[in-house]
Order: sequence, then C-alpha cells, then structure tokens
Amino acid sequence: MNWRKVLLCVIIICLALLVFYGKTRGSETVIPITIETLAEPARLKTFEDTVEVAHSIVRGQVTEVICEERIPSYKLEEYKDPEDVPLNEKQVYTVYTILVSEVYKGDAKPGDELKYQHMGGKTDRLIHKVTPSTENLDVGTEYVFFLSERGYAVGFDQGIYKIYGDNLSGAFPITYDMLEKLK
Repeated sequence: MNWRKVLLCVIIICLALLVFYGKTRGSETVIPITIETLAEPARLKTFEDTVEVAHSIVRGQVTEVICEERIPSYKLEEYKDPEDVPLNEKQVYTVYTILVSEVYKGDAKPGDELKYQHMGGKTDRLIHKVTPSTENLDVGTEYVFFLSERGYAVGFDQGIYKIYGDNLSGAFPITYDMLEKLK
C-alpha cells in the first residue's frame, strides 16, 4: 500500500512540472534592443525664422501617442523584403495625433487632426534613444505646434510650445498676440 502512495506522489509531481513547464514555455521575457542616434538638429535663430520655415502653425490637443518601428529609407534598397531588415537597423518614431483648435498658418481647420512625429521612442522590441532628445508630450494637453510639411517640429524641438494659461513656453518668447497677427 505504501508503494501506491509513492507512485501517486510521483505522478502528481510530474503533472505539476508539466503544467509549470507548459505555462512558462513561450512566455519568455523579451528584452528590447536599445539603439542610440546622435542628432545634429538645424537650429533656428529667431521666432520669425520658425514662422517662415513652418508649413503650418496650430494650437491643438494631443489625443493619441503611438510608437512605431520604421525602416530607414536608405535601407529599403538594401533588403528585398522589409522583414529581412535586422531589428538593430530599424528606427522608432513617436507619432502624436493633434486635434486642432486654432490655426495661425496653413491649410488646417479647427477640428482637423494633424500628425506630429519625432525620431525616438520605445516599442516592445526596440528602444531608440536620440540625443539631444525631444520632450515627450502628454495626451490631453494643448500645445502650439510649428510643423514642417512632413509633420516634424521646425528647428527640431523649437517648434513646440507648452501652454500655461495665457502664457507660452518655448524656444523664443512669444505671445498669443504675435500668433494672432500671423492669421
């Protein structure tokens, strides 16, 4: 009778090990690869320069933030299939959706959605650090954006202004009166 108890214990232990192994198999922790990029942003000297370079100048609220992996355009001809590009040769871009509330320059209208993007960010598989880095924006917060035609901030990070009540904080001292005169 004793050997039956031992056999039963062995079977229970084996089943427990199989269940444990089955639950942990395939659920290995993935550690993202980190890549770093040194940027040499073109800096603008005056507020007037940022206005001239900007394709659109809008006030808007960030409604969504997505980080996505991209293949650099110079790598597209090197690989036949985008899936062949090694992970460490990809880039991460952070893309913000902006709900426009005010337009100072450009073709956008209040209620339109625009995209603002910058290199750098984090996905499940890849962390892309850019130096100097741009500030991450908060969902639900309003900013004034000076954007290029492709959705980048002009002057790297000089084209993003935080709003503090009636004040704007950014690369150059500006006021809402200065923005209103652009219309």
